[in-house]
Amino acid sequence: MRLTLLKEQELWQLSDMEEVHVELLRQAADDASMTDCPEGRQRLFPSPVPQDQRLREGEFLEDWNEYVTGELDTQFAEDVGTLLADLDGVEIHHTADEEPIDPRYLVKVPLDHAGAWFSSLNQARLMLDLKYALHPDGEHLQLQLDAGLDEGETLHERLAAYMRYEFFALIQEWLVRQVMAADQE
Repeated sequence: MRLTLLKEQELWQLSDMEEVHVELLRQAADDASMTDCPEGRQRLFPSPVPQDQRLREGEFLEDWNEYVTGELDTQFAEDVGTLLADLDGVEIHHTADEEPIDPRYLVKVPLDHAGAWFSSLNQARLMLDLKYALHPDGEHLQLQLDAGLDEGETLHERLAAYMRYEFFALIQEWLVRQVMAADQE
């Protein structure tokens, strides 16, 4: 897979992708979902008031949940929608060097969608971290393959989650260095 900034065309692109890359990117939408991870909602929408002051700040918290949390929730959903809509434009392409046996894929993304991609991949990573306890001490990634598997969770699922987490992080890092930094110039 190649990531390329095409600033003169106001695009960035993912090219030379194998089918697995495309599927991993599509999986980000499911990974970002908070539906089966209520603690994810608490992580993404933390209360602005300490626990011991929540009764006193009831009206403020109601406004916070109605206006701020609701707006963030909508923004996250729109970001994931942007990622999926961009992925609907995936094309089959071949490299100039040789025609590969397996198809390779290409997606061109407008520069102004970089923030939505970053947000979607970040939300997916946060949810994967919570669901699979990839950072049990809160700081360092610790892949404990055989320890602490939740009921029904398999080793294969944990490995797949770890792979997606790292794949999303790689793209996020590139977006920050190449696309979002270029946007600041």
